Amino acid sequence: MNIYEYPKVLSISRQRQIRWAIKEKPWYVFEENFNHNDDMLGQVAQIFSQYKGNKEEIEKFNDAAFSFIIRYDLLNKNIANKNQLKNSMKKKQNYSLLINPIFEKDLFNPMEENIGVSPLGSFINLKDFGILENNVFFIDDHKQSTFLFAKESLETSDIVIKFNFISYYKI
Repeated sequence: MNIYEYPKVLSISRQRQIRWAIKEKPWYVFEENFNHNDDMLGQVAQIFSQYKGNKEEIEKFNDAAFSFIIRYDLLNKNIANKNQLKNSMKKKQNYSLLINPIFEKDLFNPMEENIGVSPLGSFINLKDFGILENNVFFIDDHKQSTFLFAKESLETSDIVIKFNFISYYKI
């Protein structure tokens, strides 16, 4: 069965996963993981705007939803739930634009340590192996020369170690 042939099932599954993950992960992790996927950010924003909990949590999630909508201009993009987002945002008049601490603290460490979620030294770090930031290629486009260099290097390497410096949460 190819799940992509059943978009409604996929959408419901994603919504359930997001609702479950809200209990486990802070709002800014969702933005970090989905900031390149407008549809997913739209779904997350909608779920955040419908959050049920205490007053403080509701306000925080509403502000996070508003922040996603503004930062990524979601209401002007072709996303599946644009109308639901518009209706959700009409409920409240005063929002605060939240700053994502992950994007504010760009240090060469595991992100959980940078923002204080985990104490320093909780994760294996490239520095533990004598690898400095200037020895690392950060690749955000598969057409960059650094990507082509990395691809060739990886294909000819005897061993590859994968490090992940973000809170990776697949939904």
